[in-house]
Amino acid sequence: MPRFPIRFTLFAVLSTLWAASPALAQEASARDQTSARFGQDTRDWVQLQVSGDAAEGPPPGFSAEIADRVWKRYRKSFENEIPESFERESFAEGQR
Repeated sequence: MPRFPIRFTLFAVLSTLWAASPALAQEASARDQTSARFGQDTRDWVQLQVSGDAAEGPPPGFSAEIADRVWKRYRKSFENEIPESFERESFAEGQR
C-alpha cells in the first residue's frame, strides 16, 4: 500500500473543497431564495385584500319598481298577527 506524504493528502483535500465551494455557495443561495419566496403568494393575496385595490365596489341597487314591491311586501307582513305557537310540519318523513 503506497504511503502519501501528509502534504499531498492535505493539498488534495483542500483542492477538492476549493473546487466544490462555488457549487456549495450556489446551492446555499438557491435555498435562501426558495425560503424567501415561501409563502409569498399568500402574503400577496392578503395584501390585495387589505388594500382593497381589487374590490368591485358596492353591488348594484334595485330598480325603483322592485324596491317599491319589496317595501310593500315588507309592510304587508305586519298585517298578520304573530301566533301564540308555531306547529312545524316536517319536510322529511318520520321526523318531527
